[in-house]
Amino acid sequence: MPNFAYLSYMDGKFLCLGVSDAFVGKGELDFDKLDEFIGLHRGKFVVSMLAYDVKNSVEKLTSKNKDAMDAPDWIFFVPKSVHSIKGDQRILVFGEENEVLLQALFENWSQEAHPIFELRPTLSKEEYVDQVKSAKVEIQIGNCYELNFCQNFESGNVLNLDTWRVFRRMLEQIEAPFSSYLSWDGRTMMGASPERFIKKVGSKLLSQPIKGTRPRRDNAAEDDAMKEELRNDPKERAENVMIVDLVRNDLTQVAKTGTIVVDELFGVYSYQAVHQMISTISCELRDDVRFSEIIRALFPMGSMTGAPKIAAMEIIERLENFKRGWYSGSLGLIQPNGDFDMNVVIRTLLYNENSGYLSCPVGSAITILSDPHAEYEECLTKIHKILALFR
Repeated sequence: MPNFAYLSYMDGKFLCLGVSDAFVGKGELDFDKLDEFIGLHRGKFVVSMLAYDVKNSVEKLTSKNKDAMDAPDWIFFVPKSVHSIKGDQRILVFGEENEVLLQALFENWSQEAHPIFELRPTLSKEEYVDQVKSAKVEIQIGNCYELNFCQNFESGNVLNLDTWRVFRRMLEQIEAPFSSYLSWDGRTMMGASPERFIKKVGSKLLSQPIKGTRPRRDNAAEDDAMKEELRNDPKERAENVMIVDLVRNDLTQVAKTGTIVVDELFGVYSYQAVHQMISTISCELRDDVRFSEIIRALFPMGSMTGAPKIAAMEIIERLENFKRGWYSGSLGLIQPNGDFDMNVVIRTLLYNENSGYLSCPVGSAITILSDPHAEYEECLTKIHKILALFR
Protein backbone atom coordinates (compact mmCIF):
# COMPACT_ATOMS: atom_id res chain seq x y z
CA MET A 1 0.00 0.00 0.00
CA PRO A 2 1.46 3.44 -0.90
CA ASN A 3 1.93 6.16 1.69
CA PHE A 4 -1.31 8.09 2.18
CA ALA A 5 -3.81 9.24 4.78
CA TYR A 6 -7.58 9.51 5.25
CA LEU A 7 -8.82 11.92 7.89
CA SER A 8 -12.36 12.56 9.09
CA TYR A 9 -13.53 15.57 11.08
CA MET A 10 -16.87 17.02 12.14
CA ASP A 11 -16.87 19.34 9.13
CA GLY A 12 -15.17 17.28 6.43
CA LYS A 13 -13.28 14.22 5.26
CA PHE A 14 -10.00 14.30 3.37
CA LEU A 15 -8.03 11.76 1.36
CA CYS A 16 -4.35 12.73 1.08
CA LEU A 17 -2.48 10.75 -1.59
CA GLY A 18 1.21 10.52 -2.33
CA VAL A 19 4.14 12.40 -0.80
CA SER A 20 5.90 15.40 -2.32
CA ASP A 21 7.97 16.21 0.78
CA ALA A 22 8.23 14.80 4.30
CA PHE A 23 9.75 15.40 7.73
CA VAL A 24 9.93 12.01 9.47
CA GLY A 25 11.91 10.65 12.37
CA LYS A 26 12.28 8.71 15.57
CA GLY A 27 13.78 9.71 18.89
CA GLU A 28 14.43 13.36 19.75
CA LEU A 29 12.19 15.73 17.80
CA ASP A 30 13.81 19.02 16.81
CA PHE A 31 10.88 21.44 17.15
CA ASP A 32 12.72 24.23 15.33
CA LYS A 33 13.11 21.97 12.27
CA LEU A 34 9.43 21.08 12.54
CA ASP A 35 8.47 24.75 12.41
CA GLU A 36 10.86 25.24 9.48
CA PHE A 37 9.19 22.40 7.56
CA ILE A 38 5.70 23.77 8.19
CA GLY A 39 6.83 27.27 7.29
CA LEU A 40 8.48 26.05 4.09
CA HIS A 41 5.13 24.58 3.01
CA ARG A 42 2.87 27.40 4.13
CA GLY A 43 -0.05 27.55 1.71
CA LYS A 44 -0.14 23.77 1.29
CA PHE A 45 -1.83 20.85 3.05
CA VAL A 46 0.39 19.07 5.60
CA VAL A 47 -0.57 15.75 7.21
CA SER A 48 0.70 15.57 10.80
CA MET A 49 1.31 12.46 12.89
CA LEU A 50 2.70 12.61 16.43
CA ALA A 51 3.27 9.37 18.35
CA TYR A 52 2.62 9.37 22.09
CA ASP A 53 6.37 8.98 22.63
CA VAL A 54 7.04 12.50 21.39
CA LYS A 55 6.43 13.11 25.11
CA ASN A 56 10.14 12.34 25.49
CA SER A 57 10.96 15.42 23.40
CA VAL A 58 8.49 17.60 25.31
CA GLU A 59 9.66 16.47 28.75
CA LYS A 60 12.65 14.53 30.12
CA LEU A 61 11.00 11.11 29.82
CA THR A 62 11.81 7.74 28.27
CA SER A 63 10.04 4.86 26.50
CA LYS A 64 11.63 1.46 27.10
CA ASN A 65 8.71 -0.95 26.78
CA LYS A 66 8.20 -3.48 23.97
CA ASP A 67 7.93 -1.79 20.57
CA ALA A 68 6.44 -4.27 18.11
CA MET A 69 5.29 -1.60 15.62
CA ASP A 70 8.73 0.04 15.24
CA ALA A 71 7.09 3.06 13.58
CA PRO A 72 8.31 6.66 13.29
CA ASP A 73 7.62 8.94 16.24
CA TRP A 74 6.60 11.78 13.93
CA ILE A 75 5.49 12.08 10.34
CA PHE A 76 4.73 15.36 8.61
CA PHE A 77 4.16 15.14 4.89
CA VAL A 78 2.90 17.26 2.03
CA PRO A 79 0.56 15.12 -0.11
CA LYS A 80 0.71 15.20 -3.90
CA SER A 81 -3.07 15.43 -4.05
CA VAL A 82 -5.92 16.04 -1.62
CA HIS A 83 -9.55 15.05 -2.13
CA SER A 84 -12.48 16.30 -0.09
CA ILE A 85 -14.96 13.45 0.43
CA LYS A 86 -18.65 14.24 0.69
CA GLY A 87 -20.85 11.14 0.67
CA ASP A 88 -19.93 9.17 -2.44
CA GLN A 89 -18.31 12.20 -4.08
CA ARG A 90 -14.56 12.81 -4.14
CA ILE A 91 -13.69 16.41 -5.00
CA LEU A 92 -10.08 17.23 -5.93
CA VAL A 93 -8.99 20.28 -3.92
CA PHE A 94 -5.23 20.10 -4.51
CA GLY A 95 -2.87 18.41 -6.99
CA GLU A 96 -3.63 16.05 -9.85
CA GLU A 97 -6.01 13.09 -10.04
CA ASN A 98 -4.57 9.61 -9.49
CA GLU A 99 -7.32 7.51 -11.07
CA VAL A 100 -5.41 4.24 -10.75
CA LEU A 101 -5.02 4.58 -6.99
CA LEU A 102 -8.55 5.91 -6.51
CA GLN A 103 -9.99 2.92 -8.34
CA ALA A 104 -7.88 0.56 -6.26
CA LEU A 105 -9.15 2.17 -3.06
CA PHE A 106 -12.85 2.52 -3.86
CA GLU A 107 -13.86 -0.16 -6.37
CA ASN A 108 -14.71 -3.81 -5.60
CA TRP A 109 -13.26 -3.64 -2.11
CA SER A 110 -16.21 -5.27 -0.26
CA GLN A 111 -16.72 -8.48 -2.18
CA GLU A 112 -14.18 -10.65 -0.37
CA ALA A 113 -14.78 -12.46 2.93
CA HIS A 114 -13.32 -10.67 5.95
CA PRO A 115 -10.36 -12.22 7.82
CA ILE A 116 -11.07 -14.25 10.95
CA PHE A 117 -8.64 -14.39 13.86
CA GLU A 118 -8.41 -13.31 17.50
CA LEU A 119 -6.58 -10.47 19.18
CA ARG A 120 -5.55 -11.62 22.65
CA PRO A 121 -4.81 -9.39 25.66
CA THR A 122 -1.18 -9.18 26.74
CA LEU A 123 -2.38 -8.96 30.33
CA SER A 124 -4.72 -11.48 31.93
CA LYS A 125 -7.69 -9.97 33.73
CA GLU A 126 -5.99 -10.77 37.03
CA GLU A 127 -2.78 -9.03 35.92
CA TYR A 128 -4.78 -6.03 34.72
CA VAL A 129 -6.59 -5.78 38.06
CA ASP A 130 -3.26 -5.94 39.92
CA GLN A 131 -1.83 -3.10 37.81
CA VAL A 132 -4.89 -0.93 38.42
CA LYS A 133 -4.51 -1.58 42.13
CA SER A 134 -0.87 -0.48 41.82
CA ALA A 135 -2.05 2.68 40.05
CA LYS A 136 -4.46 3.37 42.91
CA VAL A 137 -1.60 3.02 45.39
CA GLU A 138 0.30 5.70 43.45
CA ILE A 139 -2.78 7.91 43.72
CA GLN A 140 -3.29 7.15 47.40
CA ILE A 141 0.25 8.16 48.34
CA GLY A 142 -0.07 11.38 46.34
CA ASN A 143 2.13 10.76 43.29
CA CYS A 144 -0.78 11.59 40.98
CA TYR A 145 -4.55 11.95 41.23
CA GLU A 146 -5.62 10.48 37.88
CA LEU A 147 -3.87 8.03 35.57
CA ASN A 148 -4.76 6.69 32.12
CA PHE A 149 -3.71 3.03 32.22
CA CYS A 150 -3.72 1.08 28.96
CA GLN A 151 -3.53 -2.56 27.99
CA ASN A 152 -2.90 -4.11 24.60
CA PHE A 153 -4.72 -6.74 22.55
CA GLU A 154 -2.53 -8.27 19.85
CA SER A 155 -2.04 -10.98 17.27
CA GLY A 156 1.09 -12.14 15.47
CA ASN A 157 1.62 -13.67 12.04
CA VAL A 158 -1.27 -11.71 10.49
CA LEU A 159 0.05 -11.74 6.95
CA ASN A 160 -1.16 -9.82 3.90
CA LEU A 161 -3.93 -8.04 5.76
CA ASP A 162 -5.95 -5.77 3.47
CA THR A 163 -5.88 -2.85 5.88
CA TRP A 164 -7.87 -0.45 3.69
CA ARG A 165 -10.70 -2.97 3.40
CA VAL A 166 -10.64 -3.52 7.17
CA PHE A 167 -10.83 0.24 7.64
CA ARG A 168 -13.75 0.59 5.24
CA ARG A 169 -15.60 -2.12 7.18
CA MET A 170 -14.76 -0.25 10.36
CA LEU A 171 -16.39 2.89 8.96
CA GLU A 172 -19.54 0.89 8.20
CA GLN A 173 -19.70 -0.67 11.65
CA ILE A 174 -18.51 2.11 13.97
CA GLU A 175 -19.70 5.70 14.09
CA ALA A 176 -16.65 7.88 14.69
CA PRO A 177 -16.34 11.61 13.98
CA PHE A 178 -12.53 11.46 13.94
CA SER A 179 -11.89 8.20 12.09
CA SER A 180 -8.52 8.03 10.37
CA TYR A 181 -6.24 5.85 8.28
CA LEU A 182 -2.51 6.22 7.79
CA SER A 183 -0.27 4.03 5.64
CA TRP A 184 3.44 4.73 5.97
CA ASP A 185 6.32 2.44 4.93
CA GLY A 186 4.62 -0.81 5.91
CA ARG A 187 3.02 0.53 9.09
CA THR A 188 -0.73 1.19 9.16
CA MET A 189 -3.22 2.88 11.47
CA MET A 190 -6.95 2.09 11.16
CA GLY A 191 -8.86 4.24 13.61
CA ALA A 192 -12.42 4.97 14.74
CA SER A 193 -11.68 7.74 17.21
CA PRO A 194 -14.49 9.76 18.80
CA GLU A 195 -12.09 12.30 20.31
CA ARG A 196 -10.60 15.58 19.13
CA PHE A 197 -7.26 16.66 20.56
CA ILE A 198 -7.06 20.27 19.37
CA LYS A 199 -8.52 22.42 16.61
CA LYS A 200 -7.26 25.81 15.45
CA VAL A 201 -9.47 28.23 13.53
CA GLY A 202 -7.86 31.61 13.03
CA SER A 203 -6.67 32.74 16.46
CA LYS A 204 -8.98 30.38 18.37
CA LEU A 205 -7.76 27.04 19.75
CA LEU A 206 -10.05 24.47 21.35
CA SER A 207 -9.63 21.07 22.96
CA GLN A 208 -12.32 18.44 23.63
CA PRO A 209 -11.14 15.77 26.09
CA ILE A 210 -13.25 12.66 26.65
CA LYS A 211 -13.50 11.21 30.13
CA GLY A 212 -16.47 9.00 31.01
CA THR A 213 -17.99 6.05 29.15
CA ARG A 214 -21.16 3.97 29.24
CA PRO A 215 -22.30 1.20 26.84
CA ARG A 216 -25.29 1.67 24.55
CA ARG A 217 -28.46 -0.41 25.15
CA ASP A 218 -30.94 -1.67 22.54
CA ASN A 219 -33.90 -0.71 24.71
CA ALA A 220 -34.52 3.06 24.47
CA ALA A 221 -35.43 3.48 28.13
CA GLU A 222 -32.37 1.53 29.28
CA ASP A 223 -30.20 3.52 26.87
CA ASP A 224 -31.48 6.82 28.28
CA ALA A 225 -30.82 5.50 31.77
CA MET A 226 -27.19 4.79 30.78
CA LYS A 227 -26.82 8.39 29.60
CA GLU A 228 -28.22 9.78 32.83
CA GLU A 229 -26.07 7.45 34.90
CA LEU A 230 -22.99 8.71 33.03
CA ARG A 231 -24.05 12.35 33.31
CA ASN A 232 -24.48 12.12 37.11
CA ASP A 233 -21.77 9.62 38.11
CA PRO A 234 -19.46 11.31 40.69
CA LYS A 235 -16.42 9.31 39.56
CA GLU A 236 -16.89 10.12 35.86
CA ARG A 237 -17.49 13.81 36.60
CA ALA A 238 -14.38 13.89 38.80
CA GLU A 239 -12.30 12.29 36.02
CA ASN A 240 -13.62 14.77 33.50
CA VAL A 241 -13.13 17.91 35.55
CA MET A 242 -9.57 16.89 36.47
CA ILE A 243 -8.63 16.78 32.79
CA VAL A 244 -10.51 19.99 32.06
CA ASP A 245 -8.39 21.71 34.73
CA LEU A 246 -5.25 20.16 33.23
CA VAL A 247 -6.13 21.45 29.74
CA ARG A 248 -6.89 24.91 31.11
CA ASN A 249 -3.46 24.93 32.74
CA ASP A 250 -1.75 23.75 29.52
CA LEU A 251 -3.50 26.46 27.49
CA THR A 252 -2.08 29.23 29.70
CA GLN A 253 1.26 28.69 27.92
CA VAL A 254 -0.13 29.83 24.54
CA ALA A 255 -3.32 31.78 25.34
CA LYS A 256 -3.93 35.48 25.61
CA THR A 257 -4.51 36.38 29.25
CA GLY A 258 -8.12 36.01 30.35
CA THR A 259 -9.34 34.21 27.22
CA ILE A 260 -9.49 30.58 28.43
CA VAL A 261 -13.12 29.45 28.58
CA VAL A 262 -14.85 26.16 29.43
CA ASP A 263 -17.44 26.21 26.63
CA GLU A 264 -19.13 22.97 27.74
CA LEU A 265 -18.65 20.87 30.86
CA PHE A 266 -19.87 17.25 31.14
CA GLY A 267 -21.54 17.10 27.72
CA VAL A 268 -22.86 13.58 27.00
CA TYR A 269 -22.65 12.41 23.38
CA SER A 270 -23.95 9.13 21.97
CA TYR A 271 -22.22 6.94 19.38
CA GLN A 272 -23.07 3.50 18.01
CA ALA A 273 -21.41 1.54 20.79
CA VAL A 274 -20.98 3.98 23.69
CA HIS A 275 -22.07 7.18 25.39
CA GLN A 276 -19.14 9.54 26.12
CA MET A 277 -18.72 12.50 28.44
CA ILE A 278 -16.96 15.32 26.56
CA SER A 279 -15.97 18.80 27.69
CA THR A 280 -14.84 21.69 25.49
CA ILE A 281 -12.18 24.24 26.47
CA SER A 282 -11.05 27.09 24.22
CA CYS A 283 -8.82 30.16 24.16
CA GLU A 284 -7.55 32.98 21.96
CA LEU A 285 -3.95 32.32 20.96
CA ARG A 286 -1.25 34.89 21.56
CA ASP A 287 -0.01 36.61 18.43
CA ASP A 288 2.57 34.70 16.36
CA VAL A 289 2.40 31.47 18.39
CA ARG A 290 4.22 28.76 16.44
CA PHE A 291 2.83 25.28 15.79
CA SER A 292 5.58 23.70 17.90
CA GLU A 293 4.71 25.94 20.87
CA ILE A 294 1.13 24.66 20.81
CA ILE A 295 2.34 21.06 20.69
CA ARG A 296 4.88 21.55 23.46
CA ALA A 297 2.17 23.15 25.64
CA LEU A 298 -0.57 20.53 25.16
CA PHE A 299 0.98 17.25 23.98
CA PRO A 300 0.40 14.51 24.95
CA MET A 301 -3.28 15.15 25.57
CA GLY A 302 -4.26 15.01 29.23
CA SER A 303 -7.10 12.56 28.58
CA MET A 304 -4.47 9.92 27.70
CA THR A 305 -2.01 10.68 30.49
CA GLY A 306 -3.70 11.75 33.70
CA ALA A 307 -2.67 14.47 36.11
CA PRO A 308 -0.26 15.87 37.04
CA LYS A 309 0.86 15.05 33.52
CA ILE A 310 4.59 14.38 33.97
CA ALA A 311 4.15 12.24 37.08
CA ALA A 312 1.33 10.31 35.41
CA MET A 313 3.48 9.56 32.34
CA GLU A 314 6.33 8.32 34.53
CA ILE A 315 3.98 5.91 36.33
CA ILE A 316 2.40 4.81 33.03
CA GLU A 317 5.84 3.82 31.74
CA ARG A 318 6.35 1.61 34.79
CA LEU A 319 2.92 -0.03 34.79
CA GLU A 320 2.26 -0.68 31.09
CA ASN A 321 3.93 -3.52 29.19
CA PHE A 322 4.06 -2.06 25.65
CA LYS A 323 5.25 1.08 23.90
CA ARG A 324 2.18 3.08 22.92
CA GLY A 325 3.74 4.52 19.77
CA TRP A 326 1.04 5.88 17.49
CA TYR A 327 -1.67 4.88 19.97
CA SER A 328 -2.75 7.87 22.10
CA GLY A 329 -0.82 10.11 19.75
CA SER A 330 -2.50 12.39 17.23
CA LEU A 331 -3.15 12.42 13.49
CA GLY A 332 -4.22 15.69 11.90
CA LEU A 333 -4.28 17.93 8.86
CA ILE A 334 -2.84 21.42 8.63
CA GLN A 335 -4.77 23.50 6.11
CA PRO A 336 -3.13 25.89 3.61
CA ASN A 337 -4.22 28.87 5.76
CA GLY A 338 -2.54 27.42 8.87
CA ASP A 339 -5.71 26.18 10.59
CA PHE A 340 -5.63 22.54 11.72
CA ASP A 341 -7.64 19.77 13.34
CA MET A 342 -5.98 16.90 15.22
CA ASN A 343 -7.59 13.80 16.69
CA VAL A 344 -6.69 11.48 19.55
CA VAL A 345 -5.56 8.08 18.27
CA ILE A 346 -7.85 5.71 20.20
CA ARG A 347 -10.25 2.90 19.20
CA THR A 348 -7.54 2.00 16.71
CA LEU A 349 -5.88 -0.99 15.03
CA LEU A 350 -2.14 -0.80 14.38
CA TYR A 351 -0.45 -3.10 11.86
CA ASN A 352 3.15 -3.86 10.94
CA GLU A 353 2.92 -5.60 7.57
CA ASN A 354 6.60 -6.63 7.64
CA SER A 355 6.23 -8.71 10.81
CA GLY A 356 2.47 -9.44 10.61
CA TYR A 357 1.91 -7.82 13.99
CA LEU A 358 -1.58 -6.42 14.67
CA SER A 359 -2.63 -4.67 17.87
CA CYS A 360 -5.55 -2.85 19.46
CA PRO A 361 -4.57 -0.93 22.61
CA VAL A 362 -7.23 0.43 24.96
CA GLY A 363 -7.25 2.29 28.25
CA SER A 364 -9.30 4.01 30.91
CA ALA A 365 -8.82 6.66 33.55
CA ILE A 366 -7.95 5.42 37.02
CA THR A 367 -8.84 7.48 40.08
CA ILE A 368 -9.03 6.65 43.76
CA LEU A 369 -12.71 5.72 43.21
CA SER A 370 -11.97 3.22 40.43
CA ASP A 371 -13.16 -0.37 40.63
CA PRO A 372 -10.48 -2.41 38.77
CA HIS A 373 -13.03 -4.93 37.49
CA ALA A 374 -15.31 -2.16 36.21
CA GLU A 375 -12.34 -0.52 34.48
CA TYR A 376 -11.58 -3.80 32.71
CA GLU A 377 -15.16 -4.04 31.47
CA GLU A 378 -15.03 -0.43 30.31
CA CYS A 379 -11.99 -1.28 28.17
CA LEU A 380 -13.87 -4.18 26.55
CA THR A 381 -16.87 -1.93 25.91
CA LYS A 382 -14.69 0.58 24.08
CA ILE A 383 -13.17 -1.89 21.62
CA HIS A 384 -15.67 -4.74 21.29
CA LYS A 385 -16.91 -3.52 17.88
CA ILE A 386 -13.32 -3.32 16.63
CA LEU A 387 -12.47 -6.83 17.82
CA ALA A 388 -15.74 -8.05 16.25
CA LEU A 389 -14.44 -7.05 12.80
CA PHE A 390 -12.40 -10.26 12.77
CA ARG A 391 -14.99 -12.73 14.11
